[in-house]
Amino acid sequence: MVMASFDDDDDGDTSPPPPPLSGASPAGSVAAPEETKTDDELAEWTFLVFINGDNDLESAALIDVNELEKVGSTDEVNLLVQLDRSSGQSTDDGDWTGARRYRIERNQDPWLITSPVAEDLGAVDSGDPQTVVDFVAWGVENYPAERVALVIWNHGWGWSLTGAPPDPKVKGISSDYDTGNDISVAEGEMESMLADGMAIVGKPFDLIGMDACLMGNWEIAHAVAPYGETYVASQDYVSLDGWPYDTLADDLVADPTMDGAALGEAIALRFWESGDTAKSVIDLGAMDALQSELDAFAEVALASEDAEDALYRAADGALGFEWGGSPNDRDLGHLMARIDDTTLQPYAEAVGAALDEAVIANHTNGDQLRNATGLSIYAPVRGELSDSYLEATWSEDTLWDEVVVAYFGD
Repeated sequence: MVMASFDDDDDGDTSPPPPPLSGASPAGSVAAPEETKTDDELAEWTFLVFINGDNDLESAALIDVNELEKVGSTDEVNLLVQLDRSSGQSTDDGDWTGARRYRIERNQDPWLITSPVAEDLGAVDSGDPQTVVDFVAWGVENYPAERVALVIWNHGWGWSLTGAPPDPKVKGISSDYDTGNDISVAEGEMESMLADGMAIVGKPFDLIGMDACLMGNWEIAHAVAPYGETYVASQDYVSLDGWPYDTLADDLVADPTMDGAALGEAIALRFWESGDTAKSVIDLGAMDALQSELDAFAEVALASEDAEDALYRAADGALGFEWGGSPNDRDLGHLMARIDDTTLQPYAEAVGAALDEAVIANHTNGDQLRNATGLSIYAPVRGELSDSYLEATWSEDTLWDEVVVAYFGD
């Protein structure tokens, strides 16, 4: 998690403040705990937060666990955490190391984790997808519920952060500094992890969330779509504070019957209220329709003699994300809205309409993000193309990679 954003010179309107959540508690309030359910009753939610603090985000990891403790689990909501700490970043909370699992209990000490340790795992590799799968298995087997959310907390690099050390081709999310490993997207590790997790849950996750930078890509949404109902991520960088876990947990505890889409909207709204950059909520069930329209656009673009110039102009001026002077990820809706070729325009408009249907909520702060529409897409107008992108599942399943090869890159 790190804060950064890029300006866009095109005209556009700043989005009005989102409306308050229906029935939600005021920001900063704390819901009262409820009585414990009996063993033969299912809770409404098991909310799993995989917190990889085995890196330079360790102090923020401790803060977020304490935010969850402001609310605590109830008989209807299991707030479950796996927290992996670093051996040399923060000395807070007893300076213990390794990984621990918790069912979060309510307390008001903002600096000390007081929830009982459910399991002390010792050293783990939080950059290994199996470590996440093991956490999911522990959570749903010990705390079954009608609905399950999985949140991955750590640094995020999108599907790949081109040009970033040590190896941009395998970057995805969850950097473990002790092992040097990450959970890749382009190489299929995230998909394998979610497939195994879904098999354990017995159905798609009701919500998959990424509390990390740059994970609001069309490519990642495509990769996770078979394994979840709702996807929550940021197109942009995320500040060190990340998600406001106290207020979003308060919303869930106050209304545990909400579904994944409503929970996603609550998360995005609370994130917006915190002043952070951008948060999108995606209906993963709408990704097939978006893919269909994007493929139709690609087919026409690949057959058009004028598409290269039109696509280059559109992408080069579209809102960009990532570090560097010429970001490789461009806002999908903004890119399509900038298409000025008359042959391509109807197909670009259809992509924009399908994207609108897929985006449940899209909250941004700052005029520089006024053209953000909810998902980014790889459109590298300069630099070499990524081999890993061209070998990923979205390239096997869709035609956008063929547009990238034909019209983008040096």
